[in-house]
Amino acid sequence: MGVPTFFKWLSLRYPKSIVQSNSAQHELPNFDNLYLDMNGIIHPCCNPPEGDKPTSEEQMFENIFKYVEELVNLVKPRNLIYLAIDGVAPRAKMNQQRARRYRKIQEERERPRAQTSDFRFDSNVITPGTPFMYRLSEAIHKFVLKKLQTSWKNLQVIFSDSNNPGEGEHKILEFVRIQRSLPNYNPNTKHVIFGADADLIMLSLITHEAHFYIIRESLIDFRTLYCKTCGQTGHFEQDCERIARSDQPSTSSKFQFIKVPVLRQYLFYEFKDLTKFPIFDFERIIDDFVFLCFFVGNDFLPHLPSMHIRDGAIDGLIYLYGKIFPKLGGYLTENGKVVLYRVDMIMAEVGKIEEEYFKEKEEREMFIRKRYEGSKKKNDIKEDNVGSSDNPIEVEDIIKLGQEGWKLRYYSEKFKVEGEEVEEFRRRIHTSYMEGLSWVFEYYFQGCASWGWYFPFHYAPFASDLYNSASLRLKFEYGNPFQPYAQLLSVLPAESCTALPIALRPLITEDISEISDFYPRDFHLDINGKRFAWQGVMLLPFIEENRLLQALQEKISLLDIDDIERNSEGETFLYSNKEIPGVNMNFISKKPKFRMYTIDEGCTIRFDVVQNHVKGKHQSKKLDGVVDADLEVDESIFRAGDRRGFGASNMISMIAKNFAMDPYNDKWRPQNRNFKVCEIVKNDPKPEKKPRAEPPQETLVDNIKKLVALLGGGKK
Repeated sequence: MGVPTFFKWLSLRYPKSIVQSNSAQHELPNFDNLYLDMNGIIHPCCNPPEGDKPTSEEQMFENIFKYVEELVNLVKPRNLIYLAIDGVAPRAKMNQQRARRYRKIQEERERPRAQTSDFRFDSNVITPGTPFMYRLSEAIHKFVLKKLQTSWKNLQVIFSDSNNPGEGEHKILEFVRIQRSLPNYNPNTKHVIFGADADLIMLSLITHEAHFYIIRESLIDFRTLYCKTCGQTGHFEQDCERIARSDQPSTSSKFQFIKVPVLRQYLFYEFKDLTKFPIFDFERIIDDFVFLCFFVGNDFLPHLPSMHIRDGAIDGLIYLYGKIFPKLGGYLTENGKVVLYRVDMIMAEVGKIEEEYFKEKEEREMFIRKRYEGSKKKNDIKEDNVGSSDNPIEVEDIIKLGQEGWKLRYYSEKFKVEGEEVEEFRRRIHTSYMEGLSWVFEYYFQGCASWGWYFPFHYAPFASDLYNSASLRLKFEYGNPFQPYAQLLSVLPAESCTALPIALRPLITEDISEISDFYPRDFHLDINGKRFAWQGVMLLPFIEENRLLQALQEKISLLDIDDIERNSEGETFLYSNKEIPGVNMNFISKKPKFRMYTIDEGCTIRFDVVQNHVKGKHQSKKLDGVVDADLEVDESIFRAGDRRGFGASNMISMIAKNFAMDPYNDKWRPQNRNFKVCEIVKNDPKPEKKPRAEPPQETLVDNIKKLVALLGGGKK
């Protein structure tokens, strides 16, 4: 699920949840805590997609500090700033990181960018363990000390560097989850987090905090919005009345806020029809909504072939969930765990429409192709640009999804299995995919369940093959995160070998290396039914952990003291002026183990090495004492069509056709199941209490039998 695509969907379906940062008609609260996912700042400041590139490392660092200051001045946090750089990621994320870095190298080969100076920067060094990240962490340390002595005197700052394991946003959200479990936590704390990833929306929803906001660079140009009510541009239609009363002209903004409290209001009305059921719990509904979005794609799993966000997949899943909810007997998730037998019921319904979905999609794409061919002549595209990231690619469709034999062709072409192997392979990928869904949800809800788990395939199975999940017994081994150099060897292509210590470079550059097969010079890009190369699948070999760690261990003795320090696990630091009370964290030490974190003797800033308290069990509930944000969405606006989505009418109609209407109670009920709900419920270790069954309706035959019995009751 691409980030721009998801934000486009969000702005169409829930428009009031996205506002401009300088918009007069949308007042934002006074924020307590500002969290910065630093990688969303480091990348555009060091390697801007447009305009001139920085000409030195010092200029990059200065750009980063200016960006941080701009965000702090915009948000004006009252208590805390948390700076988190991506550390070593779980193995499940490394496969995506690896594909991104190889894709970058491929794009540079296709369209090399003109150098404006002698300074050359490889953005692949923005990875834990590189000298660049080490120097950047030292520079951020000095920057924080300077700001706390000037304009940040009343603030506390937490800094987690790239040697501290975990993705930046997940380090931040774990801090939030632990803080809300501690005594004396203020349940009305107002949080705002900056980051570029769409998963911040899911992570913030699943905290169940009442006052959470997200800030990011604008993906929606408000100047291009057209209001049908007044005929002007610059605002959504639902804001027309307020803007008409305002004398302030609409302006463009660099930043946008996602108002998660408003998104929660939308979701309440989205699922309000379910409030008639005794088990309704809105916070649990939030969890299930987040889980359903995982089927459309995330950083750890490929999306199901029949689940495309632009084809209305999220809209269709919302509709399906609302219709099937009475039959589920509970929720899809519980305390960070996935209830597999209920997911079976969802997948059974999605599986029924797969073939019809593929046929309808092919018809639609054929129509689009004909229009495209009619409007653009073949000689408009230069031959040497065909296959580049920005030009459409025409590839013969061998699989022909929806046509007879499509499943076998898919498994044969994508996974190279045929005949009797298919069924055994289907069971393996089914297990792996359900493991993935369970792992991802627990990762978002409670934290990393396993550092070593990953999905070992480039493609997803079909929804119709994800059945009988209730029989699976999923278990994760927690393990340990990689050290920084092991991650570098896992994600870097040979072209970026200079990011490694000299002693380790032969492992990825020399053909005689025992792991040279992990670093192909040529690799296949599967367009996988997409139009553009950047949407394709990078078919890179998966890293074998044992072989890689063994090869690395043989080289460790060749590293010098600086190399060894960069490969060590980092720490979390708390900065504040001495008169400011500290954040509720465990104090570890006054002396950090990394030599670069030093403070002058005359400095008045308190500098402590800290860590989170022991992780408590996160729960799906709002805390006592919460005062909800002001209502910005009412049901009349919501029901009037204040949400459009991506045109899911085709998918919704397919789902609806596979349900039958009960004429007695006007409720939807599933048909033609391959399993009985009552039998599956027995597998639930904690079955829900069932309502008392209604007495059976007597038929005419039953009444005649009773009459006969009465008339002849005295005879032997």
